[in-house]
Amino acid sequence: MKAKGMSTNLQICRHNTPVVREGVDSDRTLVSKRPLVKVCGVRSLQDAALAIECGANLIGLIFVESSRRQVDPTEAMLICNSLRGRARFVGVFQNATVSYINEIVAKLQLSDIQLHGDESPEYCRSVNGAVIKAFSVDKSSAANLTEPFEGAVSHFLFDRPKNRVAPEWRNELFDFLARRKSSATPFFVAGGLDEFNVCEVLQLLSPHAVDVASGIESRPGVKDPEKMRRFIEEVRNYD
Repeated sequence: MKAKGMSTNLQICRHNTPVVREGVDSDRTLVSKRPLVKVCGVRSLQDAALAIECGANLIGLIFVESSRRQVDPTEAMLICNSLRGRARFVGVFQNATVSYINEIVAKLQLSDIQLHGDESPEYCRSVNGAVIKAFSVDKSSAANLTEPFEGAVSHFLFDRPKNRVAPEWRNELFDFLARRKSSATPFFVAGGLDEFNVCEVLQLLSPHAVDVASGIESRPGVKDPEKMRRFIEEVRNYD
């Protein structure tokens, strides 16, 4: 049965081959034989459903007041309740209190928590869920930047600083990954991704997952069905 609020635009993302749903049921670690796709900054049930129909594995719901993509709590509840079991839902926070995060996690039954602030390893261990710890990385980043978080989080996410352009930054991230100690913690790459550069990122950096927001939007917080379909197809077809 079609969920309330969904349009027939869902047809745009129908696949000729089955969409692989690796990692949806994992409690702590996203297991996949190929790169996963996280669609972040989702603010409506329709966009969340479209993302999943197109093949997204994770849906990012932002709970940061300063973000243009902050989701309304009521809509977040509708999204999670309507689509539970079809993807993992990730709550995105920045320097929030542990009690606030745990309250949101419990209400929405989120599987993952993405932290974008100054959270410590101890903080990461105290929230109720698998933690994706985000870092802004550039050529000045210390080689041991992530080392204190080993064992405290399930994944890292490497994001582009606002003052960096995408091609230059990808090379800086490559250099950072080469400099840091070997790590068993899988990582996401975010920042400036779109259908035209995602395969280059996959080839250069070999991430466990890619995280996209603005690269598949018609305007901040509103996803473009065609851009979303093409982006996810690029990832799915990457070999």
